[in-house]
Amino acid sequence: MDKDMALQAIMAGGPDRVYVRDSDGECIGVPSRIARDKYDVMPDIIFLRDDGWSLGAVRGDTESEAYNLWKNDWEFFMLRGSSEMLGIGQYKKMPK
Repeated sequence: MDKDMALQAIMAGGPDRVYVRDSDGECIGVPSRIARDKYDVMPDIIFLRDDGWSLGAVRGDTESEAYNLWKNDWEFFMLRGSSEMLGIGQYKKMPK
């Protein structure tokens, strides 16, 4: 996986999917555009998997569910407003 290419793709169009809550309160993954337009959600955190796939989430809401989906496969993460991907080891040390 090329971290720089993944970062460029995320900066241009958002993550591949964003974890949101549907009308029943269940977490579902939707494309970034649908998260924004239908659910009015912008991810606070984006996880990047070892194969280059990315998933955004809202801190304190869908974040833990998103992280746990592939907790052994995440390599990097980034926070909203940052253009830097950090190693997943740093995420594990962050206060929740």
